[in-house]
Amino acid sequence: SDSNLYHDSYLSNLLLQSGKKLEVSSDIILEFSRLKELLAHLPDSREKLELVRSAVSDSSIVVLSKDMKVFRRKQAFKKEEYAKKTKLENRTIYVENFPEGTTHEILAAVLAKIGKVLYINMPKFDIDKKPKGFAFVEFSSVEESENAIKELNDSYPEEFVYSKEGTLAF
Repeated sequence: SDSNLYHDSYLSNLLLQSGKKLEVSSDIILEFSRLKELLAHLPDSREKLELVRSAVSDSSIVVLSKDMKVFRRKQAFKKEEYAKKTKLENRTIYVENFPEGTTHEILAAVLAKIGKVLYINMPKFDIDKKPKGFAFVEFSSVEESENAIKELNDSYPEEFVYSKEGTLAF
């Protein structure tokens, strides 16, 4: 989504540098860590691009060119306008002290009960890939982020429940 794009300075800068073309080379896209991980089972880049083309075929935001050399945005990208219009900094909250073992998915599900979550950045340690115990969460509106602060401040959501084995259950 565009929400994720605004948090990725590398990719958003590439788009801004491409000018009116609003495109990024497929070679660059295939080097993204998450895509490399997801597509590692495919031997050649053409197969990888075919799978990605299929995945983005219904996207209202991006399309892969017929020659599969570039990804193009279907609509204009204006980071400055977006930041002003949506007050990004006022829709993002800092969350900490959630139980050990909380995953991105669990945190998203718990917070979705408070408001529409657009983006979660849950930093992890490089060595073991375990969460560092805090997250930045972007809601769709300032009101939702304010409600989340009120509901979560000095409280412990009931959704974080431990099983008899001591593992986090949701």
